[in-house]
Amino acid sequence: MKNKIILFVILIVSLNYLFAGQIKYDKDYKKHKLYNKDTKKILNYFLILPGDEIKFTTFDVDTISIFTRIINDKILTYQYKIYFNSTSKTITKTSKPSQISRTLKGESVSSYNKYVRTLDSKNKIIIENISKEELLVKVSADKAEKSIKNVEYVKFSPEFYESEKIISIDEKSYTYYTSGSNKIRFVLEGPVLIKIISRLIFDDILNNNLGYEFKVFDNGKEITSFTERAHKSRKAIILEMKDKTISTGDVNILELPAGVHNISLEDIDSNRNLIFCFYINKSSIGILDK
Repeated sequence: MKNKIILFVILIVSLNYLFAGQIKYDKDYKKHKLYNKDTKKILNYFLILPGDEIKFTTFDVDTISIFTRIINDKILTYQYKIYFNSTSKTITKTSKPSQISRTLKGESVSSYNKYVRTLDSKNKIIIENISKEELLVKVSADKAEKSIKNVEYVKFSPEFYESEKIISIDEKSYTYYTSGSNKIRFVLEGPVLIKIISRLIFDDILNNNLGYEFKVFDNGKEITSFTERAHKSRKAIILEMKDKTISTGDVNILELPAGVHNISLEDIDSNRNLIFCFYINKSSIGILDK
């Protein structure tokens, strides 16, 4: 009886491995993570530099979908080449700047283009970047490994800021911070994900939306800037400034590599009054305590 149970467990593990391994890459390729503001998800793409390629084999996959983007915010034409066993095909796509996705390094990316291909039972596939642009690729198939990642976050307070503002939303309170002339500053130890939620305080009740921008610096070097369009919130209020209207929260996520990071935020619009709230991924807390 014991041997039967062991064989049954081995069979389950083997079946799970087979179903999970429908796409097998020949090595651990470099990944580039994107944040989608609409879905609030982090997506894994492969980064393929000009002239480079990725190789993988599919097992029992009828159809694959290849999603591509470029790291650029301009309308451009780009190409990549796909090798299916002994055949090849050149794919030409036109990029369009994405309004909802950026890399976790703060880079602008294009919206995705999709190419779908039916396959035989087993295929050796190569995707080669033959363009001058940095290519982002995600390959999808039924029952293949998902590239969307859920992350748990915890709130943290910056070390230097001008003042605190208590925001109330549906009877829950949240602490936000203003930058003032000295910027908001704090130190993190990577690797870590940082979620930045920004809101605008409207001084003019007649404006329903306004644009604003802020920059992020790491160890004194600007790493990215974010441009947002603020829309008035119907729920959020500032408890000590109930006569003021604030915007809905705009969310941006950055990934910081290993090492010490002296982060500062600069509100570059002198006629905009911004407030910020910060979170880090829960799994990084152990790193910060070392």
